[in-house]
Amino acid sequence: MSAQPLAIRPQNEAAPFQNRPSWDVVELSPLFDFRDIFHIIRRRLGWLLLIPFTFAALMVGYLLFVATPYYKSTALIFVDPKFDSILQIENVSSIASDLDSLNSMEKAILSDSMVLRVVDKLNLREDKGFLPKSLHKYVDSGQEISGSQLLAEISEKRFKAGLIRPTRLIELSVFDTDAERARLIAQTFVEEFESYLAEQKQGEAIDSVEELREQADIAYTRALEAEKSLEDFRRANASLTVEQDHQLSAERLTKVGDELNTISGKVLDLRSKVETLRNVDPKEDPVKVINIGNFGELEHVSSLLDQRTTAKANLAAIEQQYTGNHPRYIEAKSRFVEVDTQLQELATNLKSSVNASLEAAVMNEQLLSERVSELQEEFANMKQVSSEFRAIQQKVETEWAIHQALRQKIGETALMSKQSTHVTKLMSAPIKAHKPAKPNKPVFVLAAGFFGGLISLGFVGVDLLRGAPIADRKQLERQMNVPVATKIPRLNPEFRDEQLIQEMTEVLLSVQHRNASLLHLTSVKEDEDALRVAVCLASASAFYGHRTLVISVMPGGDPQSMVDLVPKSTGTKNLSFLRIPATFFISPRNAWELLSPHTGDFTRIVIETTSIAQQTQVPALIASVSNANLLLVQKDRDEKKEVEDTVRLLTRGSDAQLSLILQG
Repeated sequence: MSAQPLAIRPQNEAAPFQNRPSWDVVELSPLFDFRDIFHIIRRRLGWLLLIPFTFAALMVGYLLFVATPYYKSTALIFVDPKFDSILQIENVSSIASDLDSLNSMEKAILSDSMVLRVVDKLNLREDKGFLPKSLHKYVDSGQEISGSQLLAEISEKRFKAGLIRPTRLIELSVFDTDAERARLIAQTFVEEFESYLAEQKQGEAIDSVEELREQADIAYTRALEAEKSLEDFRRANASLTVEQDHQLSAERLTKVGDELNTISGKVLDLRSKVETLRNVDPKEDPVKVINIGNFGELEHVSSLLDQRTTAKANLAAIEQQYTGNHPRYIEAKSRFVEVDTQLQELATNLKSSVNASLEAAVMNEQLLSERVSELQEEFANMKQVSSEFRAIQQKVETEWAIHQALRQKIGETALMSKQSTHVTKLMSAPIKAHKPAKPNKPVFVLAAGFFGGLISLGFVGVDLLRGAPIADRKQLERQMNVPVATKIPRLNPEFRDEQLIQEMTEVLLSVQHRNASLLHLTSVKEDEDALRVAVCLASASAFYGHRTLVISVMPGGDPQSMVDLVPKSTGTKNLSFLRIPATFFISPRNAWELLSPHTGDFTRIVIETTSIAQQTQVPALIASVSNANLLLVQKDRDEKKEVEDTVRLLTRGSDAQLSLILQG
């Protein structure tokens, strides 16, 4: 390969490979990369296994040498479906559902009073085997253990009760350090619960009977007072038989009222006749008087009217046969005049009788009205008296009925208190356990191991938050958006330089670095061994006929001191070496002044800053005047955030192509 002319520029041309291409769609990096997780797990595998194992081993030791074993004894109790009605003294309807009642029984069987009742029944307050260790000091000192202290230590830890749904069974569990004592406590719980319910019912019955007796005495007193009130009322109304007088008064009032209605109608009729007959003259028209007064129905009036009609008809017949002087005519006319005169007199008398009847009827109506008023007042008084009588009598009957009902209730309550209160049935008697139930050794050991595993996962999470190291080439290219030029193994004495030179040759032959006359190699962290990579890179360039200078930038140095800037021969053809302190690189111009004297003598200059920290800004300064930059990344050591920061520093002031070399 022919040597290429050196063309170093203070201002770098755009590299053919753009570091940060512009994309139409921005790809977002995931929050966690599974490669990071697997890498951390692989790196921390020993600790991840050791921590859970240690926790599990500690738990085994605790269970074997420290924890107190507890035996479990269980009893199954069946609750009678009619237990509500059995326990109730009074027959009252309950709105609580059956499930609510069963839940109440579940809570009641482990109530504080029941627990203390069982403890005192078995004399466990001074039994060290039963009491927790925290209460042993009271027993040793002879002090009495209060119920609150005892309940606080044992209630939730030693006794449990639960309803087995959807059955009517309640499971009672007792835990104790002695298997036989656990069985005895469970058996006593069942027996004492039945006794407790019986005592509760008996006490409720006594209270109920006392209350009913007080109510019965009050009802008896009220009944006697009502009897006295009735007697006083009868004494005050001794002249009245209230019920009979009330009925007679009503009948009399009804009868007189009917008579008043009749006479009022008669008065109205007579007044009508009087008004009609007022302008009728009985002498001129006696028949009209008779017709208006409806007197024609009277026998003597009807007979007289018939005689007048006959006389008139006879006169009319004779008048046609004889003259007025004829004796028969005169006789017939006299007869007619006589009958007509009698009828006129009768009509006059009848008219007068109508007026007299009207006056009598008006007077009778007035008398009857007064009588009705008297009877109404009498009836009202009688009705009031009768109402008072019935009210007092009803009160007497009511009070005696209440008294009788209460006496009967007292008898029923006393009888119900003597009935059986067995609302539960022991379906499965407690038995003596053959091995401890608590603590559950497999569960506790697994829980300890699981807890240790969580701590191990916490360490993984901390590593992820702190920033995981680079895992592989694909992850590096994807997350850094920078191409990886090559991947080399870790350097060790057994690794031959020929293999590394071969890898560096591939880097130099790549499109990005083929024409680079000023090549800069740096690392994420200070790495003294990286100088070997720079030398092999320069050796590969020299091998192909390029006069190559390797400049190693050393930490420190005094910018005022004299430095030999003459390259030294390395003994390899076309390859020279030079060391320059980092303090001489102050600015890009200063760097150019240091490098420009060598541009005419060498085709390619390789500058390595692998021993210089990135925070010194020296690698970034040199990167700004280089044609291409190479960043050495240590796999499983350099963290992603560190690599990102280094890439940002190297590309911030430079347009030169940046590539990565992955080592590991």
